[in-house]
Amino acid sequence: MKKTILPVGLYILIFLFACQPGSRQTDQVIIMGHVTDYNNKKVVLSKLDIKEIHPVDSVITDDEGKFNFKVIIDDAGFYLLKFDDDITTLVLKKGDKISLVAQADNISGSYHVEGSDESSLLEKFEHFTQRNLKKVDSLKVLFDKNKYEPNFFAIRSLLDQAYLDIFYAQKTFAGDLLKKNPSSLSSLIIINRRFGQNKIFDDEEDFHYFKTVDSGLTVTYPNNIHFFNHHQRVLAIEKKNAEFKKSQERLAIGKSAPEIIREDYDGRSYSLSALHGKTVLLYFWAAWDAKSRKTNHKLTELYDKYKAKGFEIYAFSLDSHKQVWEKAIKLDKLQWINVSDLKNIYSPVIKLYQVPEKLPYFYIIDEESKILDKGADFEKIRIKLENHLNKLTIISSDFLNIVF
Repeated sequence: MKKTILPVGLYILIFLFACQPGSRQTDQVIIMGHVTDYNNKKVVLSKLDIKEIHPVDSVITDDEGKFNFKVIIDDAGFYLLKFDDDITTLVLKKGDKISLVAQADNISGSYHVEGSDESSLLEKFEHFTQRNLKKVDSLKVLFDKNKYEPNFFAIRSLLDQAYLDIFYAQKTFAGDLLKKNPSSLSSLIIINRRFGQNKIFDDEEDFHYFKTVDSGLTVTYPNNIHFFNHHQRVLAIEKKNAEFKKSQERLAIGKSAPEIIREDYDGRSYSLSALHGKTVLLYFWAAWDAKSRKTNHKLTELYDKYKAKGFEIYAFSLDSHKQVWEKAIKLDKLQWINVSDLKNIYSPVIKLYQVPEKLPYFYIIDEESKILDKGADFEKIRIKLENHLNKLTIISSDFLNIVF
């Protein structure tokens, strides 16, 4: 057989191409798995994008529960291995060769990964989380067992405290992982993870964690889509915080109350500034909010007591349905000024006065249209308001005695 001899130059080109760092060979990821007692069953590999999950491949385990995947990836990212109803999250980077072992009866709680520092970090977090979730399940069992006992309220108080202890242990552990691994892509899974129905980290209260991770990933994954998404979120939070700080300065005690002009359910317009000279309670509430409805009854007593002394309530409703709002006003017999734009939480007035999600919320506005106090605690607001109104009554009485 005649041999074909390639030119020396062509050999060199083939060799150089094969060694190129950008070749598809280096983009390949290998996953080798062994799940005990998971024989001849399906394993699905999916890619977790920003908003969607995309299936990548699936295989059937062999008679020993072994399987493997070979996939080409474009960039580091999050991937899910699905075993029946159990899911394990991996962070895959180009060139990774990962081995995974687990027990079929508790894959997410027993799996062990080698060959990927990123995935090993997630494994550490996942195992701690699974142990804490088991503790929560035990609390639920105790709750159901004791819910008809005569001393249940005392028991429930202890169970609530036990849950809070578990939750804060979870948050502390996760926070330590973030502080030690801010440049890990796995930190994005940890910082966005929920514990049951509750978020572990709040993007406002725990913003320093989000900022720390953002700074770390800027160095290690500057062009990664998951980092970019996180970075945009951080920028949005920073903007929101700056706006909130500016609005808090504008709404500080002693500052003039911003104007509100809105209509009641009959279409009559009322402006807040028209109440200049009166002590005003600016009251944010909603017909659908149970606490607001209870507060309405307390305010009625307060209004009846002080309305003849220059006190007025300007109630702004966060409702969206006129009939519901109107019915609540009539049922609760609210005689003060009731206005709304029926835009619910999307009303510009809510942003103007930085009203929190939980209702009700109050501002006390004095006779010069200045903010005297604000807050969500009705009893504190009531005491402050009554002290102010009683003080005005004494001053007015003293003035009359001097004149006459």
